Amino acid sequence: MNLFIDKRSLTPEPFLTSHDNCEDYFRRRMGFYNSKPVNSMEQKFPIAFSLLVYHQFDQVEQLLMAIYREQNFYCIHIDKNARSGFRLRMERLASCFPDNVFISDVSIDVEWGNYSLLQAELECMQQLLNISHKWKYFINLTGEEFPLMTNLELVTVLRRFQGANILDGPEEIYDVKPWRYPEKLPHGMDRYKSSTHVALSRDAVYFIINGDLSKKLQQALKPFNFAEESFFAILQYNPSSSMPGGLIVDGNDNRIKRQKSMRYKFWIHSKEELERCYSRRIVRDICCIGVKTLPELVGSFYGKVLFLNKFPWFFEPMAWDCMNLWHHSKVSLELSTKSVPANFSNLGNGSQVIWSRKSKSSAR
Repeated sequence: MNLFIDKRSLTPEPFLTSHDNCEDYFRRRMGFYNSKPVNSMEQKFPIAFSLLVYHQFDQVEQLLMAIYREQNFYCIHIDKNARSGFRLRMERLASCFPDNVFISDVSIDVEWGNYSLLQAELECMQQLLNISHKWKYFINLTGEEFPLMTNLELVTVLRRFQGANILDGPEEIYDVKPWRYPEKLPHGMDRYKSSTHVALSRDAVYFIINGDLSKKLQQALKPFNFAEESFFAILQYNPSSSMPGGLIVDGNDNRIKRQKSMRYKFWIHSKEELERCYSRRIVRDICCIGVKTLPELVGSFYGKVLFLNKFPWFFEPMAWDCMNLWHHSKVSLELSTKSVPANFSNLGNGSQVIWSRKSKSSAR
């Protein structure tokens, strides 16, 4: 299979018409991916993913193949305003997998900065809880991301966190913006901010979906912008929330340092930062990943972040192909050694584990 193709001229694959041609489809499109766990440790640690998507079927397809393992679970939320052709192709793709890949039965009109983004995440969380009690952690993704770790490496990292949640942050908010927060939060909780990217223990997800405090906070944040940047952080960093896997924070506790563990995401807020954006392509103040960024990613960020953000398929397609091949080569090595590389530096040694409230065992 020739991985180095120009996606800008890619001829769309014919729609899948029935289950009968799924095998041929996978052989043509995704034959070089591995779907089985490398070892028993990976097998016994399923991960649940949400994918919020609305366009670029080919990129979503390749992202799914890069993260897919038969023991994991995948909820795909298709935006209500997505084109019918995209929706049809996604539905047919999902139908070729076992029941662990499914399209969300709720389709929301997701708007950037709007509560609808958090709402879509919560819908997938609920459905993932319902579909299986086996998975250990939940990770949220969008369609323009790519893993900087293999699934076995993700499992290695998450096991070291021992039930602690991973959020990029925190930032305690003192200068309250009226369009972002209500005047008072439930139970007198303090205001915190993080990014939208999370890795949450199953017990934390259960707490978010079923806990009274979580439901009150959802209602309180619903009228405000960027609720997804506040909701998880407020529950994570307030001691009174008692969310499993959250951090014990007392005011401006100096034990808590800003974490950058979930995503490679390069924000542009100055001329100096713009100079370091090698692609020179900026989307919503974030530098898009291109070919010149790759050496830094695999050299300095491998083992330190889980996924890459703002990695559009049609921008510098060679970059996407190179990362795809790099990722595939790591999986191939794992299949031969049955383990992660000896030099793999994981996230589980950080202070976030030391100061976390450990998740209690649960049969949920």
